[in-house]
Amino acid sequence: MTSVGGYSGTVKLSCGSLPAEAICTFSPATLTGSGTSANSTLTITTTAPTAMLERPGSSSARIAVWAVLLGLCLSPRRVLRSRKNLARIMTALLLTMGSLVYLTGCGGSSTPKDAGTPTGTQTISVTGADSGSGPSHNLNLQLIVQ
Repeated sequence: MTSVGGYSGTVKLSCGSLPAEAICTFSPATLTGSGTSANSTLTITTTAPTAMLERPGSSSARIAVWAVLLGLCLSPRRVLRSRKNLARIMTALLLTMGSLVYLTGCGGSSTPKDAGTPTGTQTISVTGADSGSGPSHNLNLQLIVQ
């Protein structure tokens, strides 16, 4: 800011409308005219999009594994004592776990959680206004979000 005509008031700096999830700050937020120039740093902070990685696999396969494990925990002891029954239970457990591995594969999917600041070019109005009822001045700036 350069003081014109001996202006010695206090100027408050602000930004007009910003894109979604963008923040405008000044350091310092106010300047005092003293017949010379004064500087402030404008910082515009944007938000990157974020995603949430979903666990791979079908929920029915997970339910089947939990059902077999619960069945093992609740089985009477005499069922588990028999080697033949224990072999059948272990086979069922291995088949269920094998199907879970087959259904899940190696992948997962990414679901958008927060879109962040929209990409593109936007015009932002920066205003310097007298803290009283004095003059104000606007300056348009281009914000490019990639």
